[in-house]
Amino acid sequence: MNIFNFIEETLSEGGSSYNPEFGTKPESGYMVSIKDAIKVKFDNKEETVQDAVHKALTMYGSLLVDSDNFLGSWISDDGHLYVDIAKNVQDIRIAIKLGMLNDQLAIYDLNKERDIKLKTRQKCGTETQKATYIESAIEETIKENKS
Repeated sequence: MNIFNFIEETLSEGGSSYNPEFGTKPESGYMVSIKDAIKVKFDNKEETVQDAVHKALTMYGSLLVDSDNFLGSWISDDGHLYVDIAKNVQDIRIAIKLGMLNDQLAIYDLNKERDIKLKTRQKCGTETQKATYIESAIEETIKENKS
């Protein structure tokens, strides 16, 4: 795979993940956005994807020296293209926690090819209360996504 395949897959499949530093795609686990990069209105043009990818790589390309980090793209139901940096995490509990701490709406389950919606993290209260809430939200999210 190369960056051109990544762009093509974004257009044909509605999203993709790729680490251009290592030339790899994630094969299992969960994808968690760690750096929101680019959000643009999607017009079905390759140039739009190319521009967003270029901006994301310029802003956050240095994060791709970690082999668990990937350039990620997806086209949302509301017609936006997102390009970000996502971490591949094998443990669902860690993935959910990282996603919540990064205020993500969802993580992506590569094994089952589906989104897992996340609870909004608690932003007030003591650190103990916040940590307890996250642990509770992790268990609830796992239970809701057992199938």
